[in-house]
Amino acid sequence: MPQGYEELKITRRKGESSEAASDLVARESPLEIVVNGEVLTTLLRTPGDDSDLILGFLYSSGIIGGIEDIENQRSFAGEEGKKPFIYEGDFPSFLHSSASARRVEITLRSRSTLSLVSWNRFSWDSGMLSRAGRLAASRRKDPDAPIQALFDARLIIKLGDAMKENQTLFNLTGGTHAAAIFTKDGKIIKVFEDVGRHNAIDKAIGNALRARVDLYDKGLLLSGRASSEMVIKTAVSGIPLLCSVSAPTSLGVELAEKLGLTVVGFLREQRFNIYSHEWRIS
Repeated sequence: MPQGYEELKITRRKGESSEAASDLVARESPLEIVVNGEVLTTLLRTPGDDSDLILGFLYSSGIIGGIEDIENQRSFAGEEGKKPFIYEGDFPSFLHSSASARRVEITLRSRSTLSLVSWNRFSWDSGMLSRAGRLAASRRKDPDAPIQALFDARLIIKLGDAMKENQTLFNLTGGTHAAAIFTKDGKIIKVFEDVGRHNAIDKAIGNALRARVDLYDKGLLLSGRASSEMVIKTAVSGIPLLCSVSAPTSLGVELAEKLGLTVVGFLREQRFNIYSHEWRIS
């Protein structure tokens, strides 16, 4: 995996004095995604786990329903003007590669009619919430009605500290967000970090899909706030619980209610708040 940070020369000031020093900063670089010959988007991300990022982005945006919708891909690396070619072939095979790309060209067998994005932008139109609701319902196996709780509050309360211990890049640079999928028994599968909140989520979701992990009984843990876009990504991926060590937003909670998602906020210091669909937590 590419190193997710760079060491830079800086000038450090303290009071009236200054000195030459160095600092570690999180890497950020563009990744262009081309689907069926058209540029879909360019993600500004921390290199590393690019294959998981792409898969998670396509899935959480409603563009694909799973790995089987991807026929093949080509990946290119290096700076603009150079032409080193990494890989061409079956997409699931590439998912095992640690290569960091600057451009990925993907051919789809089929594309979802419920996509939440159009080329180069999210489709915040009047039908977006309806499409998101149908996607969430189709990917979530538990009905949107009170049934047996899926998660134990005693296990949830430990998750914030567990993720913080595994935020290696943040501890080095202070410049990244983190996301992780966790199981009903309170185990974090893997922590993913990125300069972008959306990217960290997509890396976690993509990794779970690649590993054939069922998401219908899993939770998603965030280091940042639970905003509307975070809620939508989580719900349409079929994940029933979103936990954040920070705060939710008003629109995030409103959408969570409509999309059948349980939202937990301020998961820290042995406490948390439940903002929607409380019945899932015992």
